[in-house]
Amino acid sequence: MDEIYEPAWKKVGSWKKVDPGQKSLTPVQIPFTGSSGNLELNKEHYLSLEKHQKKIQRKIKKLKPGKYHLSIK
Repeated sequence: MDEIYEPAWKKVGSWKKVDPGQKSLTPVQIPFTGSSGNLELNKEHYLSLEKHQKKIQRKIKKLKPGKYHLSIK
């Protein structure tokens, strides 16, 4: 993957909702399917765990420039 995706990798798991009345963005918990099949909400941010941070850092190290080519046809 191209290095232009680095900002996206750094924000993995960070979701926000728009509140037009307040003109603000507020963080939201991410829903997921638990081991029993129930819909659950994350109590902590994805990147708050060290193992997830290391995984993302490994992905970022593999990014190379010049791989993304936008061709207009």
